[in-house]
Amino acid sequence: GNVVRVAVTDRDGQPVPGVVEGVLLRPLEGAELALDFAAAGPGRWIAFAETPARGQWEARLTLNARRGERFDIRQRIVLR
Repeated sequence: GNVVRVAVTDRDGQPVPGVVEGVLLRPLEGAELALDFAAAGPGRWIAFAETPARGQWEARLTLNARRGERFDIRQRIVLR
């Protein structure tokens, strides 16, 4: 499987605590894979992904910060 790691810091470089949820997508193929993130330290999360194919995917994530903010994270990633 593949490992998806997320790290989020604020403008001052301090970790942002909260909960991350999201999916990996391959829009042209219609593939969507839910990710189950676990905390891996302050401002860091990890999820294991059993992807059906290697290559480029789009991570669509949401960080629900403890102070009530919600951050949408979109990132293209390459799975090997």
